[in-house]
Amino acid sequence: MKFFSLVLCRVPGRAGPHPDVLGVAHELSSFSIFQRGTVKEWSLFISKTLVENSSKGVRQSVNEKEGVCHVFVRGDGIGAVAITDLEYPARSAFVCIMELVNSSGKHVLDLDEMLRRYQDPAAGDKVQAVMKQVDDTKLIMHKNIDTVLQNHQSLDQLVDSTDQLSRQSKLFYKKAKETNRCCSIM
Repeated sequence: MKFFSLVLCRVPGRAGPHPDVLGVAHELSSFSIFQRGTVKEWSLFISKTLVENSSKGVRQSVNEKEGVCHVFVRGDGIGAVAITDLEYPARSAFVCIMELVNSSGKHVLDLDEMLRRYQDPAAGDKVQAVMKQVDDTKLIMHKNIDTVLQNHQSLDQLVDSTDQLSRQSKLFYKKAKETNRCCSIM
């Protein structure tokens, strides 16, 4: 799961030009050094295009080749785009976007730090972290249930063996008693 780019934009009024980029952060270590410049340009272009064409107040995700562009534009024209791979959870991307958009006017944001923090979806999104813990717990419980079922099968086999041994010992006792009767001295 990779989080490639985080872009903060402001859409000018209706008659204005393209959106202004207020901040950008990239994490492109998975791309070759020769592709990074092109990927940065593409992410800025797609981010501006998405922010410009998105409805205000609506979360949208757009699949693009091997990535997903998540976009949200606030009512006052402040918008953000998160570009991730296909495996990255949309919920975590939108949590990051909402945090970015809602805090954009209040204080100076460190987009690089935010991008680093959200590289692990569970680290940035508390619900995602809880869901991961639940999934881990479910795996442990499934293993425990399998172990209990295997133990139950072993116990069933042991009970069957005990029953069989008990029957054989009774049969042996009867045969031994019959044999002793015919050979007993009176």
